[in-house]
Amino acid sequence: MSDHKLYNFPPLYTIQVNEQSRRKQLEIWGDIIMRFCESHKKPMLDATSCELFQNDTIQRSLTAEDAAIVLEYLVASKRVRCVVLVLLSVVIVIAFS
Repeated sequence: MSDHKLYNFPPLYTIQVNEQSRRKQLEIWGDIIMRFCESHKKPMLDATSCELFQNDTIQRSLTAEDAAIVLEYLVASKRVRCVVLVLLSVVIVIAFS
């Protein structure tokens, strides 16, 4: 799904407790999401069903709570323009450079 070298690294799918590790992990997720959206020409991404958060190769996935942490990071770091709540779905609008 992603060509990022750490996409198949199992700890990526568990939000890290150590602040420095967590920051790096969130940066990596941000890179993965931005690359995916740019390469697939997707200006919007449904975070509740995003295939990026499910890695069948290593049988790991982010929980909904952990995906929310990743999205909060993207908003805080201004890598996305906005997060839109659509009923029970979360849609992020990607800000391309």
